[in-house]
Amino acid sequence: MPYIITREQRDALREEAIASLAEIGDVYLAIENDDWPLAELLSTRNATVLELLHDLGWEPDKVSQQVLLRLPAPSLSLAAQHLCAVAADRLDSHRQHGLIDDDGYAHADDVRHCRLVVEICPELLARTGPAPAAMLRWAAEMSV
Repeated sequence: MPYIITREQRDALREEAIASLAEIGDVYLAIENDDWPLAELLSTRNATVLELLHDLGWEPDKVSQQVLLRLPAPSLSLAAQHLCAVAADRLDSHRQHGLIDDDGYAHADDVRHCRLVVEICPELLARTGPAPAAMLRWAAEMSV
């Protein structure tokens, strides 16, 4: 079932998806270390993020105001869980390292993108099936 998201949501998800691909080299390291469960986990997670990027569009400016996601529900669910976790961790890191100051945000664009990802991912999860309760609580905490 296709899902429609806004351009702003697409941009935030795209940025998060591209940033999360930094771990793709870890697949090779897991294989080299005979850590087959980790290699499988990382390859599956990265495959779904790459699939999502096909729907989101690789180029930053070649999309309309709304984006249609055609990714199958199980893949979209896995990608959304991963991207939400990564974005929430980065928001938490910003807070712990004092990068979110009293007057606003020292890293405003990154914080805005992270918050959008944390907001949209549970919505996508709810559309693809029951969202894990922990993910919904986490999203609520991170949006404060």
